[in-house]
Amino acid sequence: MKLVIALIVLIDGEPDETKTTYYINPNHCEYVAQMLTRQRRYYMGVEEGTVFCRPAWVEEDTKVTRLNVIPKPEVEEDAE
Repeated sequence: MKLVIALIVLIDGEPDETKTTYYINPNHCEYVAQMLTRQRRYYMGVEEGTVFCRPAWVEEDTKVTRLNVIPKPEVEEDAE
């Protein structure tokens, strides 16, 4: 068993295990959760509280996302 940070997605109020993603770095999970709930010009984010991060114990062979999330600076939509 190994300890990871799980990005949990709620569907109809219940966690959907098929949508759960695992991260090593809690900041990466937090960033993805924030991006999923953020409203933008051509993107309607999910409802707040339906995506969250929490520690979880998983089996050794469970796939863990090792992607480094580097936030881009926010650009004003009217600046173009």
